[in-house]
Amino acid sequence: MHTLIRSLVALLALASSPAVSQTPTDVPAGTPLRFTYRALETEQFGPAAHRFVARFARTGGDTIYALDAVNGDTLKLPIAHFARVEMAASRYHPIAKGGIIGASLGLLAGAAYGDLHSVAPRFTCRDILQGCTHDKQIGGVGGAVRWGALGAVTGLGTGMAIGATMSRERWVVVAKWRT
Repeated sequence: MHTLIRSLVALLALASSPAVSQTPTDVPAGTPLRFTYRALETEQFGPAAHRFVARFARTGGDTIYALDAVNGDTLKLPIAHFARVEMAASRYHPIAKGGIIGASLGLLAGAAYGDLHSVAPRFTCRDILQGCTHDKQIGGVGGAVRWGALGAVTGLGTGMAIGATMSRERWVVVAKWRT
């Protein structure tokens, strides 16, 4: 029983430490913020949440002042009107995701091509008197495997190259503005 209590106390101490917490509390000026609007009882938005992005300027009490990304106007945004406030923590290139998608598509396309267009020799003997011949058989598992592997490698390289050219934001919830 005592070890359980000690474990819980240690877990609570670690969970409240800044090393374990993954959400920031200080937001530098000019940081992009993503706001998710909280629907009022009289409003119905449907399945998609309305979001918009603005650059952080300053705070005042329970209000965030931000610069509109579209026209640069200063917006006065009460925190209570938003279900979620996130900040852009970093930028990344989705190289691995592009590689996985490219390899998958290349594997499927290569296997389909190899199954339909691969030519493999086939040795057939119909009768002892007629002799044996080599026929060409179109398609088959061997061609699908070879072309599928080639397509996967080509798609992996192409997907990784495309992923390296793209840039995405990594968003984290701002802890002090959680509602």
